Amino acid sequence: MLCNLLVALPMLAQTGATPVPTPVRLTFEPIALEPGIVGHTPHLSSGPDGKTHLIWMSATEEEGETRVSHRAWKEGVWSDSQVLAQGKRWFVNWADFPQYQEDNDGGGVLSWLAHAEQGHGYGVMFRKRREAGAAWSMPQVLHEDREAVEHGFVSLVALGEGRYFANWLQSTKDGPPTALRGGVIGSDGKIAKESVLDPLVCDCCGTDSILLPSGNVLVAYRNRSEEEFRDIQVVRGTPGEADSWKAPVTITGERWKTATCPVNGPALASDGSFVALAYFTGDRRKGTTVRLVLSRGGGNRWMPAKILTGGSNVLGRVDVSIMPDKGPVVVTWLERTEDGAQWCARAVPRKGPMGPVLRFAHVSGGRKDGFLQTRTTSEGVMAAWTDSEKGSVQLGLLKFEEPD
Repeated sequence: MLCNLLVALPMLAQTGATPVPTPVRLTFEPIALEPGIVGHTPHLSSGPDGKTHLIWMSATEEEGETRVSHRAWKEGVWSDSQVLAQGKRWFVNWADFPQYQEDNDGGGVLSWLAHAEQGHGYGVMFRKRREAGAAWSMPQVLHEDREAVEHGFVSLVALGEGRYFANWLQSTKDGPPTALRGGVIGSDGKIAKESVLDPLVCDCCGTDSILLPSGNVLVAYRNRSEEEFRDIQVVRGTPGEADSWKAPVTITGERWKTATCPVNGPALASDGSFVALAYFTGDRRKGTTVRLVLSRGGGNRWMPAKILTGGSNVLGRVDVSIMPDKGPVVVTWLERTEDGAQWCARAVPRKGPMGPVLRFAHVSGGRKDGFLQTRTTSEGVMAAWTDSEKGSVQLGLLKFEEPD
């Protein structure tokens, strides 16, 4: 355990007073990539072998063609860049971007969006690799539905033995309601046992999912009621066992009422059965805020929400990571400034006071900035985001300053 990952040290007065924890302070260290990555919409994921996987999108030399590239990081060393998929008629969106996940055999799954052959809809495509060094499968459609409607906002979880759980949002021919659906990608590369996890959800808010020690998967998303309340909910179950999925649970019940989709989904992270859920929301009483809820029981019971920041300049687009060995939670979000926007971070220990807000990267403040991604590494929390003005992917490490 590195000394700079310590959360807090007790500070004892000479009189023998009760220890006062020191707030966790974050520092930021840029990661230089040679050559630099030209592209946008990065996504980070963690593998069981300690690698952190980075994928991103970029245009090819051929007009109308897009590709997804990949590099892996471990202990400060990057692998060579590799193209995982490329093609035309892809649906490229600032808020809904490709996902990648590896398993313990070095196999993996990649998903992206593609326009329907006819109509205005789009679907989720995926390809799978059985194990490290094996060939990638041909692209295929993730979902059973073949209608030209909207499918997207995928999250992926590796289940082991070449199996993956995928969940996504899916609309209908007549528009809303949009449903949250899930299914298992089998070791044979075929999607099976698809089911509806929630029949009415927010149309354009991303999802997130994690695998718990119990074997259950926990999915977080923004619900939508017929009265247009947009609460954050979770649903849990065992992939492949349709009857195992429990009824969705509302996390905080802030009852944010809005007639438009906020395009701001929740983010999940876990360290064993310790779970962190970060989200952006708004209500009449407290306004727009970024909040964090924690669970020590695998998401069965949640502590009261902590408000990390708030105000009219808060744009959300949150992510969350957890340092192991009882380390702190790190939450990131975007705030508007006079000349654009800035990515912000705050560390929250499992016990004790929150640290100060760290503002570490300036961006334009538009949609093309997308969503910053974070993942835990042995060196700290890696962050990846789009610099839309430079047309490139930027990376850095959020580290913990050792208390005095």
